[in-house]
Amino acid sequence: MKKRIFSLILSAICACTCLISCNDKQETLEPQRNKYTFTDGVHDLSAAETNEFMVKDGKTDYKILMPSDADSYLFVAEAELKYFFEEATGIKLETVTEPAGEFTHTADAKYISLGNTQMLASSGVDTKKSELGSQGVRIVTKDKTVYLAGATSVGVVNGVYTLLEILFNYEQYAYDCFTLDKTSNVRLYNFNVIDLPDIEMRGASSTLIELNPNNLQYRFRVRSTAEYFLPLGDLESGATRHVYHNAINVIPRNAETSRESWFSNRSGEGEGNTQLCYTARGNKEDYDALVDRITYVITRSLIQYNPKDYPLRNIVAFTHEDNDQVMCRCASCLEAEEKYGTQSGAAIVLSNAIAEHLQEWMAQPENEQYRREDLKVAFFAYAAFVNAPAHYDEAQGKYVINHPDLEMRDDVGVFYAVSSGLSYQQNLYAQRSEEGVQNSLKWFDISPSVYLWTYNANFGNFMFRTAGTSFYDTDAYQFFAKGGAKLLFEQGAMPSDNLTSFQMLDSYLDAKMQWDTTLDTNALTQKWFRAMFEDAADVMYKLYVEQNTWATIVAYESKKIAQTGIINYSIGREYFQYEMLKSWLDQIKEARALIAKYKTSDPELYNMLNEHIDIEWVCPAYYMIAFHAPSLPDAEYNEMVTYFKTNISGLRDFRLSEKSTTTIGTWAVSLSLR
Repeated sequence: MKKRIFSLILSAICACTCLISCNDKQETLEPQRNKYTFTDGVHDLSAAETNEFMVKDGKTDYKILMPSDADSYLFVAEAELKYFFEEATGIKLETVTEPAGEFTHTADAKYISLGNTQMLASSGVDTKKSELGSQGVRIVTKDKTVYLAGATSVGVVNGVYTLLEILFNYEQYAYDCFTLDKTSNVRLYNFNVIDLPDIEMRGASSTLIELNPNNLQYRFRVRSTAEYFLPLGDLESGATRHVYHNAINVIPRNAETSRESWFSNRSGEGEGNTQLCYTARGNKEDYDALVDRITYVITRSLIQYNPKDYPLRNIVAFTHEDNDQVMCRCASCLEAEEKYGTQSGAAIVLSNAIAEHLQEWMAQPENEQYRREDLKVAFFAYAAFVNAPAHYDEAQGKYVINHPDLEMRDDVGVFYAVSSGLSYQQNLYAQRSEEGVQNSLKWFDISPSVYLWTYNANFGNFMFRTAGTSFYDTDAYQFFAKGGAKLLFEQGAMPSDNLTSFQMLDSYLDAKMQWDTTLDTNALTQKWFRAMFEDAADVMYKLYVEQNTWATIVAYESKKIAQTGIINYSIGREYFQYEMLKSWLDQIKEARALIAKYKTSDPELYNMLNEHIDIEWVCPAYYMIAFHAPSLPDAEYNEMVTYFKTNISGLRDFRLSEKSTTTIGTWAVSLSLR
């Protein structure tokens, strides 16, 4: 078998198709692809050239205009506009901050106005803020001033990158890699832009992005998912606040305020072994007290994380622990499951009650400063709660709730972790994905707001690709957008401070496709390789194709392709033959030779390209040592070990798997030269 596999990898992608069709003849695709096409996106980048110039012969009269009450997001917008404008033109823009009452729009003024300036208010420009959502942008030219407006300052930051894209063809590929046109002449455009993300809230897919080197979160126009959620926990009872899996932080088991009926009849000691009873064992008095206590703890977070300082935290996700083996199975919970058709029904009923109480609290005059107009209460559709309590209604042509109790309030939503049902190693239309597609459609139809948590990594092995590239194409993003997902968190290699095996490309594609689901992932991939590797792009792309092919072959040969939902398995030595790894390392050596000319002519470019190649060297070099060290010649072995210790140790570190504390750094330290 091993020789057959190796011959297949050398045959690249065609052989992979052949292998799949031979090994899995019963796996067929839906006859109708693209049936979930999303056509409602708004990306109107209207910008007609005028006879005026923003920059003429390397000089400009334009300045950045800031409001006097600028927040932290607007300062990011200012800094990013300054940085990239200078990169493109060599000009460092001056910033003017409005004194109160002294700025109004005039026909000859030359500004790039950011946010809610007095000039904007006096300009008569229709900002269309009601159409922009929390992160969309409006860019308008009025006379000679360019206005960037958003319903929030986050939208203005996003708009800076839209402006840069139009002016300079700006594109960001990684924390250290972007492209733009350099010029000494920039026309003034008659902007009439509305640019809205197809998925309003877009989560960072890797720890590397969350670290935000060089403002990567902003440049990718994503945020750490946790920033959208209100941290919850009963500090008065000694608990801490958590964003995810926080039910036991909100209702600690040993708190003086807690009642035994609030906890699962299968719970034990420790957070991971404790779940709540979402029906309070059927005791109405205890149930009402549970709702009151949950509401009270949430209001403490609403006070701490006020709307002014934390404008993005509009989701109250009251979520159960990460262990469905101890979910409550008391008589009352079993009765609720029978009544509603799923275990998640009780969570919906509880969420409705919590939301009602929160609205009553925010309506009180003394709490006005903490009121969030768009506050949503979300429960966790995960593990035991993953299935939607809905059935298909032929007359309405959609899924409907199983019981009137399950009608969700407008301020209630579902935080749906698609941990089962979808085949992340194939594609949306594979038969193995059908269960997940239908369950997703149920949640889309019955919930006013859906916040998605999906997966794109092998959590048992961060060093190597999954076959997930075939899932996260236009079809998947169009499906999520058409379903009306408010948030998408495509979890990649977390926790890991760095990404190998071309997983940075996955993060780039995720960021681009969430903003505009109509983009072509193949075209974006080609752009990424040209930017990241320049002269070595073709060689590195060939390596990428081979690794993708190999990941798919491994999934089929190991029978792991049948694993839907979260991918979590180790890959043994039998799948990493010496010849294959040597071939990959030789390709990387060829790539290094192709960029060697820049070492003297452009050292900065060389260092960037070489680091990108180093990152992709980590995967095959790690497996070569881990699986073949005893048979390697001493010189070959010592060369790789030395490179790990000297060159790779200076990079952000790579985690081997989700549960492992071992990183490439700690592993390399343990190696000895021979």
